[in-house]
Amino acid sequence: MAFLVKISTFISRLCQFFGGVSLIIIVLTTMLDVTARYIFKLTGGEFGFTVKGSVEIVSYFMLFSLLAAFAAFVERSQIIVDVFTQKMPQAVKGYMMGIFMMGFFVIGIVFSWGLYESAIDAIEYGKVTQDLRLSMMPIYAFSAFLSLLLAIRSLIESINIFKTGEFFDAEETGALVVMILLVVLRVPVALAMLGVGLVGFGAVTAPSGALQMLKDIPVDVLAKYDFSAIPLFILMGVFATHSGMAGKLFEATRTIFGGVRGSLGIAGIGSSGIFASISGSSLATASTMTKVALPQMEKYGYQPGFACGILAAGGTLGIMIPPSIALLVYAILTQQSVGDMFIAGFLPGMLGMVMYSITVMIMVRWKPHLARRGESTTWKEKLISLTGLIPFSFIFIVIIAGIFFGLFTPTEGAAVGAFVSWAYAFVKGMRMKGLKQSLIETLALSAVVFFMLLGAEALGYFISVSRLSYTLATWIGTLAVSPMVVLICILIMYFLLGLFMDALAMLVITIPVVYPIIVALGFDPVWFGIIAVLTVELGLITPPMGMNIFVIKAMAPHIKLSDMFRGVAPFIVSDVIRLVILVAFPAISLVLLS
Repeated sequence: MAFLVKISTFISRLCQFFGGVSLIIIVLTTMLDVTARYIFKLTGGEFGFTVKGSVEIVSYFMLFSLLAAFAAFVERSQIIVDVFTQKMPQAVKGYMMGIFMMGFFVIGIVFSWGLYESAIDAIEYGKVTQDLRLSMMPIYAFSAFLSLLLAIRSLIESINIFKTGEFFDAEETGALVVMILLVVLRVPVALAMLGVGLVGFGAVTAPSGALQMLKDIPVDVLAKYDFSAIPLFILMGVFATHSGMAGKLFEATRTIFGGVRGSLGIAGIGSSGIFASISGSSLATASTMTKVALPQMEKYGYQPGFACGILAAGGTLGIMIPPSIALLVYAILTQQSVGDMFIAGFLPGMLGMVMYSITVMIMVRWKPHLARRGESTTWKEKLISLTGLIPFSFIFIVIIAGIFFGLFTPTEGAAVGAFVSWAYAFVKGMRMKGLKQSLIETLALSAVVFFMLLGAEALGYFISVSRLSYTLATWIGTLAVSPMVVLICILIMYFLLGLFMDALAMLVITIPVVYPIIVALGFDPVWFGIIAVLTVELGLITPPMGMNIFVIKAMAPHIKLSDMFRGVAPFIVSDVIRLVILVAFPAISLVLLS
């Protein structure tokens, strides 16, 4: 048994190395591409060097990094909901977890099988990459190898759990009511969504179709160029944390609001809003600010569930405040201007930040036990604390200016932000040990997020082939009612689907169907994009699949999921009120465009 554990540990470290190197290559490739392109423009084309195939390089090394992360952290990257099994004997829990780990063994085998077949096809048919014209065979072969390592580690960890009864339990207690029996029975959430999606897809199409879908998912999801922003923004957040940047941001906002009851909560909201403005990612914002703010909030007597609710809600600001990946996807799908969508999202995002802060103040006055009054600060201290905003202000200016002046895309901005954050961390003393730790943390959290995205993608495929979204949208469009009623029905549809689907997957599936209806009814497409994304945003903090909550849970396993969802409930109400305001007053979203 000890020999198998050593093998598992070796594979984990090897995959951490592969994943870390892949992340570095992604950042450096993007930075080189952006720099070369800028110099090309600056010199009027005199300097003709370009990074050919940069998108391909980023996409495939992202595939490598995530598959490596899966293999390295499979036993620690699963979210488990313990609903009716709180008092179940630990031995029984261990036995069940051992069985579930076998599920990831099967997934690894199928991934490896599909990628191996793709490698053989690449040899037989001479498949090459589009830009670099390199053979696809080694790409598929290495991906198959990493998937096989996932299978091997899952099998070893399963055997280890059966032998020792010890396992990494990501969730201790909870009272979350879920609709999927598998989740209720402690099946990892990602595995449950993946299983339901596969079975449903196979029932609608054919079992062979479901198997083929599972084979194709690694490349379809993990090699998406737009998704590369997620691990890179997470990496930026980790660098910001290790350099003390995020800590200075939180301390600055805490000082500014010093003396106000709930000041740490308001500081968490404000810090999340500022961080979101440079990250564009709700998940990255929630994870980073949880690392920084949650220990301080617990130290000063905040009720843990309420503290997590604040940070989960604050994280959702990342989906609205530019640069926003969700707004970018909507712009691409509807052929709207990315710049217009970002500008339109600014005021609604700021409104969300203000309303969340007001919600914190109301809650701590209504229920004083939720938080203690913060330490009072002088005006001099408040002014001095503004220096803590300088690093983030600089990164914000670099990213926003670069995007709006066409120096790089929002996705490339993630790599730029990660590089600038690393440079700041290096100046502050980060060396190889800190870089290694940052890469490992990024891979571990990315594994949590992308295991969930894989499950959400499979569930999305099932919903798509079952024509559920199409049927709902078509039915809504045929109703003999006023346009506003139709709009409300569409938003309700988004809210309900958001309870179970990934936000981006939902937008990709439904927007092509819903958008023509919206245009036909005479609604402004930019305004609709804002309220649609805001409605989707609610799914990040609502049960049963609120991903922001699950990301925070992965970082704070000692806090109950049920407490987290109770803590975030007031902010859900706040978001509903904000949605009503934005629907009633479209000018809030559109005034900066006029």
